Amino acid sequence: MAVTLGAGDLLEHEATLDEVVALLGSYSLGEVVEFCGRVSSVLYSVGNQDQIRGQSAIIDAVLGSGSRLSHRFLELREQHMRDGAAEAVIFHHIQLLTALKIAFLTLPPSFDREAGRPLNEMVAALLLISDLLTSLPEEFQALGRNDRVGRERRILYVLANGLFHRSRSGIQDFVRSYDLLMGGNEPSHRERVRRATGYDPEQYWFALIGLHAYFASIDEGTLANRPAVISRQNHFSRNLQLSQEESCELVDLVSAPVEMLQAEIRSSYSLSNLRPFHLTPIARHPLVSFNDDAVCASMHLLSARITTGLYHVHLDRGTFTPDERGRYQQELGDRFGEHVTGVLRDLYPDTTRRLVDDDALRSAMGDGARRADCLCLFGDRVLVVEAKASPFPADVRAGLDFTALADKVDQVFVEGMRQIEATVNWVRTSRESELDVPTSATFFPLVVTLDDLPMNPWLYEFIEDRLRAAGLWRSFPSAPFQAMDIDELEMMPGIIEASGRSLVELIALKCASGSKHVSFKNFFAESYPEWVEASTPRSRTSERFDELSSELLAHFRRLRREDG
Repeated sequence: MAVTLGAGDLLEHEATLDEVVALLGSYSLGEVVEFCGRVSSVLYSVGNQDQIRGQSAIIDAVLGSGSRLSHRFLELREQHMRDGAAEAVIFHHIQLLTALKIAFLTLPPSFDREAGRPLNEMVAALLLISDLLTSLPEEFQALGRNDRVGRERRILYVLANGLFHRSRSGIQDFVRSYDLLMGGNEPSHRERVRRATGYDPEQYWFALIGLHAYFASIDEGTLANRPAVISRQNHFSRNLQLSQEESCELVDLVSAPVEMLQAEIRSSYSLSNLRPFHLTPIARHPLVSFNDDAVCASMHLLSARITTGLYHVHLDRGTFTPDERGRYQQELGDRFGEHVTGVLRDLYPDTTRRLVDDDALRSAMGDGARRADCLCLFGDRVLVVEAKASPFPADVRAGLDFTALADKVDQVFVEGMRQIEATVNWVRTSRESELDVPTSATFFPLVVTLDDLPMNPWLYEFIEDRLRAAGLWRSFPSAPFQAMDIDELEMMPGIIEASGRSLVELIALKCASGSKHVSFKNFFAESYPEWVEASTPRSRTSERFDELSSELLAHFRRLRREDG
């Protein structure tokens, strides 16, 4: 977790929204969008591992390495480090997205590319925005209250903040998202993607990757001379056997004309209600078109379109009926259950006789029986796993709707625990069960989500309250309820190898150490960083990425112009 330095720290200046508007007014809207896009690309390229390198590179490229701001930043950073505080940063994604909203609300829809204006006032505006964001928006004003409303606001705020910052951009994220969310190679799935996008799945993904590759190339080394702008007509037509019209169509899969996006933003926000975690208009259109110029507004949100954003391709209300959307969600749930079981099967192959998969449970319990996705047997410890693919809705991700959060908790965690408990009851009581499970066995319930899951004490306690209200998990020896997202499950093979412990031993260790209410990522990062550092990615993921890359390269070569 990083500490954000703002205008009060670096400029000794009190922030006002009027001054932010005035400073941004020194630029055209396109200049603000392009600068925010470039900065977000650098933050994306360095990730969370080397934030200081990225922060310093941005300052030096924009203001010069000898600037007063650069010296002040390094001075404050060293002071924070001496005091044992968290790392300090100046630029961050929520700040950039808030600047975009303010610019779209206040500036005309123009892009003066040749202006070449100094960026000092742009940086000053961003620093002021960071300070303004520390005074929490209206919907979170009750965070400090010790009543029901305060508790609900705390849960919503921490969840919204955590969901935003748990972005997915690694190899495993691209692979998993394509295989799970695009729907596979069955004709019905391919037809669904064509209906929603006009392209086959691999063509659609090719376009997204082709856009992502350019903007991802803007890093600390190229920030000063590589703009976050492409030509809609030429980006895909310059070297490929595509017309300029076809190139525009591919870019426009994630781009919107500036006038259209401005209208959406102005209907969604106001200067008095910027709703910092609500990102729907820009998330739908992370590229903004100024005639032929397509400008990346946010690399953070562009990368999301290639990963979690693929889910929404199949849920377009203007394209698919409610029944069709429901069938896709059911199919996705089945595929995700198979994916989770596959991760566990890599850990515990059939020869170990530890894994009891859904086929075995369905055969034994009956096709219509409520059941978990799989079991893992470890002597007198049994891990019972249920996979849930349904994501948090937009208003929950924005921290706006506690009722929707409660409904989603019931749908994912309460229903998941009902399935787990039904499976455990069958294991303990059925005479038909051939599983070698001692009568004194302890059962470890685990819900695995496809959605990002920033688990924290407030969210864990809220889920446990809902479980108790539903009368779940009281009747037999059990470990505490635990939840992890798919990122955390997929990091477990490396942790298991580095630690020499089984999956159920690691879960038991977390629960016994006073950390049952923190996320698995935070637990291992804080308590056993050496295991995280020693762990290696799953080889199957790397192989699948190589396979998809080969398919993408072959598609590229088929389209490449002979003189390109």
